[in-house]
Amino acid sequence: MSFWPFPNNLAELLQAAAVRGPLVEIGAGEGPLARRLREIGVPTIELDLAPVPRRPGVAQLRADAAALPWTALRGGVVLGNCVRHWPGPRRIAAVREIWRSLDRGAIAAVFEDDPAAGDEAEDNYREALRLLADADPSRGVALGLEEFAASVRPIWGEPEAVIHARNAENVADPMAPLRWLRARGTGPRLERLESAVARHGMAYGAYWSAIWRRP
Repeated sequence: MSFWPFPNNLAELLQAAAVRGPLVEIGAGEGPLARRLREIGVPTIELDLAPVPRRPGVAQLRADAAALPWTALRGGVVLGNCVRHWPGPRRIAAVREIWRSLDRGAIAAVFEDDPAAGDEAEDNYREALRLLADADPSRGVALGLEEFAASVRPIWGEPEAVIHARNAENVADPMAPLRWLRARGTGPRLERLESAVARHGMAYGAYWSAIWRRP
């Protein structure tokens, strides 16, 4: 993931929420999004279900999004390319638990790659996501705003803010997912993608972010 740079209005919303307390990134993995948040002055706690290497000076928790270890979190939570990994029933369970865990005025900020591609390099990234999800459905694919909003609307209501932006960075090692796929077998789609990546590279491209606030 990249999600960089943050548009000014998104950065301001996150910074304002962090005045109340730190944000917790659910599904933080190795922490690239949390690192970006700290760069703009947003203290962030990294939470993941899977064990990750400890990093000095970084607050890390291990917990399940469907069983969070707190109540009345004052700052809020951040989810970056995370909810795509949760199948329907698990997504609803996590969404309910996240909402339960927030204090009044705290936010839930969701970042996701936009499924629509603006050029060949962006389309290559989204095709790689589709192939990875075919090989391992738990990975999920780029999730559209309306698709996600529809699934959480009965619980979270409507978002307070929706922000569309575009990543300035390309995928640093576009061959990494292709190597993973090739190790699990080849096919015409993978061969076409390898050829397309050789010509155009792979770029994260467009993303969306939406902010929900706990009343």
